[in-house]
Amino acid sequence: MCLRSWAKYFVVSFFVLALAACGRGSSNQDIASPETGNTISILGSDGPMAGAIVAVYRLGDYLTDPEKAVNQLVAEVTTTSIDTALADNLELKLNAGLGPFMVVVKAAEDDSTIDLTTGNAPVINEVKTIVSQEDFLTGVRFYATPLTTIAVEMASENETDTRDVLAKLIETKKTAIALFGSGFGSGIDADDVPDFFKVSPVLDDNTDTPLKQNLVAQYRAANEVLAAYVDIGKISLSDLIDDASDDSLFNNPEIVEAVESISWNDVTDRFTDPNVTSIALLLGSDASFASDYDIDPSINVEPIIVIDSDGDTVENVADNCPEVANTGQVDTDNDGAGDTCDAFPNDADNDIDGDTVSGDIDNCPAIANTDQLDTDNDGAGDVCDSTPNGDDDSDTIDNLADNCPALANVDQQDTDNDGTGDVCDETPNGDTDLNDLDGDGTVNDEDPSPDGGFACRLFDDGRFVCG
Repeated sequence: MCLRSWAKYFVVSFFVLALAACGRGSSNQDIASPETGNTISILGSDGPMAGAIVAVYRLGDYLTDPEKAVNQLVAEVTTTSIDTALADNLELKLNAGLGPFMVVVKAAEDDSTIDLTTGNAPVINEVKTIVSQEDFLTGVRFYATPLTTIAVEMASENETDTRDVLAKLIETKKTAIALFGSGFGSGIDADDVPDFFKVSPVLDDNTDTPLKQNLVAQYRAANEVLAAYVDIGKISLSDLIDDASDDSLFNNPEIVEAVESISWNDVTDRFTDPNVTSIALLLGSDASFASDYDIDPSINVEPIIVIDSDGDTVENVADNCPEVANTGQVDTDNDGAGDTCDAFPNDADNDIDGDTVSGDIDNCPAIANTDQLDTDNDGAGDVCDSTPNGDDDSDTIDNLADNCPALANVDQQDTDNDGTGDVCDETPNGDTDLNDLDGDGTVNDEDPSPDGGFACRLFDDGRFVCG
């Protein structure tokens, strides 16, 4: 009765767990081996990572301390198939639970792991994905890829609470696609962005329709481009994640240079077979994955390899709102700022510099200056004021730079180079008065009255004469 009750809710892969629920938890394994429960199927992909080490952790344990988290797989060491890179029906420990899990697939330290796309060691040697309880119960295969890794790392940063990470993951998935999707999906703000955690990077038994195959093609292409950034552009995945997390991704000149240097031919040149020059051919070459059905020719996608910060498929250099997705590029007032990022989308005169300050009150209406700083309070903001510290003599020279700030002297002539302009220097041609201030012929250091007055002298005959 108990076994039939469980069977109503769980797939066949939960059979052992059902027996345990009925009080039949013993197994035929060696008594020292952990008792087994459910199973999980995994593929790690840089391209497909053959001979990679697989581990499954309880998400909460991993967030608290990755080093101390316990691998919930029964086998002490589990690796993906050297032929297919698959790791299917892996047995979990009886008390592993139903998720959420952190899945980690990483290259072996002895360099035995091979990327089946390139025939070489993976350039991204560790990939991760998070499996929610809801998804785990579906019993499907789960895929850890460079894209899932970016979303997972961004969601997990500085977090120890499982619920917070799962909540953040909703948005970091969109961010990963927007920044690194290479055209996969419709942009960071779109509702129809596919949940790529549920998309396979290889063709399998479940990808038997043109729509599913097209998603596989787009997803695989995006991952291959991302791997090329790391391989050819020599940028670490961790650097990409760090810059994506603090919104400085495309302000980093190294990343910009790497992205702009990659072409589709560069990506395909990494493939093992020189005859494989498209994603369709690459997917077809994965013979061990493809099932017995025709691959739809429309999946021959070519990814978008450009700097597209907002993921709206419009390259930054042509995007009138490069930081906000706006595929239509609508600009109602034709002021160069798209409506989605224009504080005054219906009136170009109001905010022509795009600093969100209306033109009728902007102290620099043609130059962006959100803070409206005006040091000399002359009504012109510092960024567009040629004399931001004031110009008391109206000679167009800023007070702090003017060698005669109270007397107009546009040419700033200073003949004796004493820092005082000729027009306000009492001795513009030299420094006689500097040595003999009162002009009585006695230099200041020897003059008993250097500031003027009568000079006095004692003569040999006893006379004392002043003047």
